Amino acid sequence: MYNPIRVYYNPTFIASCIDKLFEVPFWDEDSDGNVSKLNDDNRLIYLSHTLPSLGFGNLPLGNKLVPVQLSGNIAREVNHKDLRDFVIYLLNRVPNGNKILDRMTMQYSNFFDEKVLTSLRCVDKEPIKDTRSTAYRYYQNGVVKVSSNSDYVTLLSYDELDGLVWSDRVIDRVFDPGSVGKFDEDSFLDDITDKEGHHFHKWTQNLVKSQDHEKKWIFDRNRYKALASGFGYLLHQYWGDHKCVIFLDEDMTEGEANGRTGKSVVLNDALSHALKAEVIDAKTVSKKKVGGNQFLFNFLTPSTQYVCFDDACEDFDFTSLFSVITGPLQVNRKYGTMFQFSKNEKPKMSISSNHPILGEGSSYDDRQHLVSVGGYYRFHKMELGITPNKIHGGYLFDEEWGEENWMEFDLYCVRALKYYLDNGLVNKGVGEKYRLNKLNASVGSGALVSTLHRFLEANVGNETYSHYVDGMDDDEKDRCLRDFVEVHLNGETYTPAQITNGLHLVAKHFSYHINVGLRDRPQKRFGKDRKGVNLYVITDSKNPFKKPSISVDEPQFPVSDEVMGLFSNLV
Repeated sequence: MYNPIRVYYNPTFIASCIDKLFEVPFWDEDSDGNVSKLNDDNRLIYLSHTLPSLGFGNLPLGNKLVPVQLSGNIAREVNHKDLRDFVIYLLNRVPNGNKILDRMTMQYSNFFDEKVLTSLRCVDKEPIKDTRSTAYRYYQNGVVKVSSNSDYVTLLSYDELDGLVWSDRVIDRVFDPGSVGKFDEDSFLDDITDKEGHHFHKWTQNLVKSQDHEKKWIFDRNRYKALASGFGYLLHQYWGDHKCVIFLDEDMTEGEANGRTGKSVVLNDALSHALKAEVIDAKTVSKKKVGGNQFLFNFLTPSTQYVCFDDACEDFDFTSLFSVITGPLQVNRKYGTMFQFSKNEKPKMSISSNHPILGEGSSYDDRQHLVSVGGYYRFHKMELGITPNKIHGGYLFDEEWGEENWMEFDLYCVRALKYYLDNGLVNKGVGEKYRLNKLNASVGSGALVSTLHRFLEANVGNETYSHYVDGMDDDEKDRCLRDFVEVHLNGETYTPAQITNGLHLVAKHFSYHINVGLRDRPQKRFGKDRKGVNLYVITDSKNPFKKPSISVDEPQFPVSDEVMGLFSNLV
C-alpha cells in the first residue's frame, strides 16, 4: 500500500506547511533572532491556527473523534507522537527553528502531550465510501471508479473528490485506465491458462480445475464464477451481501489437513496488495477457547478494509462471527481507544480452511459464500515436482514482478469488481463432494455416516427404534439403531447422542424423513416391564407420512388424510 511519507514528507507538502508557519507565527523573536518564552497567546495561535494549517484535525467517526492529518483530500490517522514528529521535522528546516523547539520542549506538555489532540478542530469532510452499485480503487495517479451502470471505468483526480481518502488505502502503483476498455464478461470468464501473461488471472483459474477420468485438468467455469464474484465482493467496500467468503479444499481427507492448494495466494498475498488488510490466525477462533477473544480485532484501524482468518482449525467457531458479519464491528484495542465500524462499512472478511466449516441451518448458510479450490498446484508440486514458480515463470507478488505484472493484476481487480457489481455473489462454488466431507466432519466419522445411510436405506417405510430392549422379536431387533451400528462398526465406540444426532444429519443430507407428522420423540414400549424406547419412522419424499403400525405412547398431532395427500404432492 501507499507509504504516507510520500504524501506528508514530500518536498512540495513540506514547503507549503513551512509557508503556513510564517503566515501567522506562533512564536515571538527580537531583531537578533532570540525567541522569547512562549506564553498563553502563543499557545493559542499554535492550537487554533498552526496545527489546523498543517492539516491536523479530528475526524468524527460514529461516536468517536479520530485525530488525522490531511494533505488535500488524503487523510492519515495520527497520534500525539506523529504530530510531535511532524512539527519537529518542520522546525528543523526553518531559521531559528531549533530555538523555537527549545522553548516548546521546556513546555512540552503544552505543545506535544496527548491532551493537545483534544483541541484539534473537527474536519468537515467525510471519507469517500463505496455504495451498493459503485466502488473506488485508489492509486498514485488518481481514483478508479467502477460502476454497475457503466461498461467503462473512470479515473478521477484526488482534487475532484468530495470527501477524504485514507492514505494507507492508496496503492503505491500507477493505474493505466487505457488498459481496461469495455468490460466483456465472457472474455473475463474464459479459460486463459494457455495464453501469455496475466499470471494472477491464470492462478485463480487453475484453482478451480479438477482432474477428469483421464487425469486431464479441466477448468470449471461455474466454480470460477463463485471465485471471481467472491474476490470482487471482498474488494468492494460495501456490505451489500452480509457474507464471509470461505475458500475450502475440494479434496479434503478425513482427519488430515493437506493444504498447499494456493488459497493463501488469493486471500492473503493478492488482497494484501489490493486492500489495507489484516491477517488473523484462525486457530485463535476455536470452540475450545471459552469466552472467545475480546481483542480478536486489536490491530484493526479505521482505514482497515479487509480481514483474513487464515488456516481455520477443525473446530473453527463460525458462530462467534455471526453478529460481526451481519451487524456493526466493535474494535477493542489493548492499547488504545475503542471504535466501531458501521454495519455496511466494516472490513470485508474471508476464511481459508483445509476443513469443513461446521454448522447447519440458514444462520450458517446465509452468512457464507463458499469457494471450492482444487488440487492443481498441490498435484504438480507433490506428484510431478513442478513448483508454482516454474508454472508461472517466477513467483507472484515478489520483488521480481515487473510493472506489466502489476498492471495486469490491477486490471484483474477492476474486472472482478465489475463482475461482482453486475452479478452479485454467484454461489456455485462447492459441490456434493464438499457437502459429504462436511457431513462426515459433523457426524464425526465417515464410517458412521456410511453405516447410518445403510440403516436408513434398509428401513424406509419401517418403524425403527433407538436400541434393543427385552420383549422385541428378531425382526424388531434388526431395526434397532444402536445395535445396527455396533454390529456394522465392531470395535468403534460412539455415544448414543452422537448416533442419534448423526441419524438426523444423514437423513437430511440424503433426503430421508424421520417421524413426519409425529411428535418429535415418540416412544414405543415392549415386554412385561413395558420398557420404552424412542421410535423412528423412516420415510422418503415419495411417502412422507408412513404411520406406525400401532399407536405410540405420545399423542400425535392430528393430520387429516386430505392434508397428508396435499403435502405428499408438494414434496
